[in-house]
Amino acid sequence: MSNYGIGIILALLVVLPACNTVNMSERENAQGLKESVQDRRVITDLGLNAAARIVGVNEGRTPGGLLHIQVELLNTTPQVQNVCYKYEWLDSTGMLVTPVIDGWTDIQILGRESQLISGIAPQPDVVDFRFKILKR
Repeated sequence: MSNYGIGIILALLVVLPACNTVNMSERENAQGLKESVQDRRVITDLGLNAAARIVGVNEGRTPGGLLHIQVELLNTTPQVQNVCYKYEWLDSTGMLVTPVIDGWTDIQILGRESQLISGIAPQPDVVDFRFKILKR
């Protein structure tokens, strides 16, 4: 193989991983005050934890009084990751409240990207939640 061919291969190895990453800009001093949730994380798949690590969980209420949860996921790898997630909603007795749409949602997280995943409880008596994630 010629030096020219080796040069092209090396250039592609440097450039191609950059196609799967995201640059971002945000306020240095955030104006929004987060209501962080003290959460317990159960990690059973270290590969999934690298592909979509939970960085933080915020809680709020909609104008109608429904519980609003926002989970921040971080892809710590340079590659695009395909994962799916779902929220489970619980009432004050710890019973599962079945939403109208009950299923997994597929998302794609670019390399090194942070993504916020919102969920809104299906009814006002929901007081708690579980956030579940799988790798596709």
